[in-house]
Amino acid sequence: MHWHSFRWPQCCCSVLVTLLMVAAVSTVDCIKVRVWTNVTASDFVYPEVDPRSDFGIDALMERPSLGIAISGGGWRAAALAYGWLRALHLMNITHKAQYISANSGATWVTTPYAYTKTPLNRFFSPYFEPHNLTTSRLSMSLTPGSWGSRVAGKTLLLGALGNPGKPQ
Repeated sequence: MHWHSFRWPQCCCSVLVTLLMVAAVSTVDCIKVRVWTNVTASDFVYPEVDPRSDFGIDALMERPSLGIAISGGGWRAAALAYGWLRALHLMNITHKAQYISANSGATWVTTPYAYTKTPLNRFFSPYFEPHNLTTSRLSMSLTPGSWGSRVAGKTLLLGALGNPGKPQ
């Protein structure tokens, strides 16, 4: 078999890239990894929600089988992701999800959302009806820790990860 004729399953490529990234920045001597290929089997259970697995995550096992997926598309996707997550949070749905998935522009919201230490009622700025939306109200809604303040302060990811410093 020639290398160019071999097709890596997408999940294997993702795992390989992740392992290489972790190895490049990590001082960990051993990385424990599990790759699964039988995801279509009727009795398949993902390891993080399998009580028999060494990889089980209690908080995930207690939640229903619910995932939230948000597509990309630059700032438009970021704005939509913010609105969807805010609405789902207000409906008490986000805390029930086992997984939140996003790509491209939507990750500009979901990454800080996933890692924020800010209470979510502050992360999501106050809502204004479109006819009440003004520049001054937007400015007042940029409370410390909100997603809007991070975007305005250009500390979107650094602020979410606990580093208040601004990029150079």
